[in-house]
Amino acid sequence: MSSFRFLHAADLHLDSPFRGLAGQLPERIAREVRRSTFAAYERLVELAISERVDFVIVAGDVYDLADRSLTAQVAFLRGLEKLAEHGIRAYVSHGNHDPLDGAQARLKWPETVHIFSGETVESVPFVREGVELARVYGRSYPTAKFKERIHRDYVREVDVPFAIGVLHTNLDGDSGHEAYAPSSRAELAAGGMDYWALGHIHKRAVIQERPHIVYPGNLQGRSRKETGAKGCYLVEVSQGKVDGCVFHELAPIRWEKVEVDLTGVTEEADALERAEEQILLARENGGLRPLLVAVEVTGHTELHRSLKRVEGRDEWTQALQEIADDLRPWVWIESVEVRTREEIDRDAWRESDPFLGDFLRLVEEMRESPELRSELEELLGTVYKHPKWKKHLGTPGDERLTELLEEAEDLVLALFAERRDAL
Repeated sequence: MSSFRFLHAADLHLDSPFRGLAGQLPERIAREVRRSTFAAYERLVELAISERVDFVIVAGDVYDLADRSLTAQVAFLRGLEKLAEHGIRAYVSHGNHDPLDGAQARLKWPETVHIFSGETVESVPFVREGVELARVYGRSYPTAKFKERIHRDYVREVDVPFAIGVLHTNLDGDSGHEAYAPSSRAELAAGGMDYWALGHIHKRAVIQERPHIVYPGNLQGRSRKETGAKGCYLVEVSQGKVDGCVFHELAPIRWEKVEVDLTGVTEEADALERAEEQILLARENGGLRPLLVAVEVTGHTELHRSLKRVEGRDEWTQALQEIADDLRPWVWIESVEVRTREEIDRDAWRESDPFLGDFLRLVEEMRESPELRSELEELLGTVYKHPKWKKHLGTPGDERLTELLEEAEDLVLALFAERRDAL
């Protein structure tokens, strides 16, 4: 049985508007950011050609919107035409961002391209030199809010040498994403495919091997939630088995979250120096590519009160950006989030004020008690699950509950400190 190679990509989100950055960035950087999804796609095409792969899979969300821009559609077509010139096929499905009922331009796709139907799961043979080497199964979303469990319709036919399932899905109910075309790892593992080419979740992961269940993540990070290297997987198949599944970074711009621990720091100059060290480290780890950086300041420090003030946070952002302005390629400080805490003797404060002592003990119990945390999570659920707010708030998981408890404790301590200072 002959070997073959393919690229597995998903979630291109061509022409993403990068909401939230509008008006923040200098024009020279804004231009690069606006074009970054296109540049990542161009790199995908170049990688396919340079690695001489047999085909490319795009597992949903080619575009960012159902009513996709003409610019994005033409850019996607040009890339597929370039692949066709080198004899490279493409298998494309559409997801919740670009369902088939969205507005589409009249474009003629190369014969080497197969766009999966929204009506049913299709099986398409991959044939080279008259011999079938694999069969690719897939289905596009007919509409955006598509919640059918379509993985059950991916049925491997008899005598298929290697079966690939292309599925835009929320696997195992990932709470950070809508439950579109839901499936589970166990269901896919038992589904008869040799390789599941997934899309929808923007964080790459090889969920399991044999059968391979793989999320490549998106090609270009689009917010502070999508940090680190972004790209696709190069998959090599030989004798009906996956021989290699190697990640290739393609994003021209990285988002990074930088944590700066200011524990014990008492002077602003030392704090900025620590921050600069972490930014330079992130830049080096990112392969010296342009960075959009979200800075998180943590630790117990005497600088806490000044950092918590809006003016203090703005001053920090400006100071860090002035440091970053000297770096090439560019680094932009997208945000500064302050999670420092007051450097005080909590035991002494507990003894000094009965009310404060009871409050601090309650916070500590809520940190340690699963029952109390569960009650708090249930209480917060009414807010976090609100249809208009849940998209922005995320979910009140363990990490967020801890943060909220710390913030509540910190706010009360700050109010008590202000009262003491005033006496």
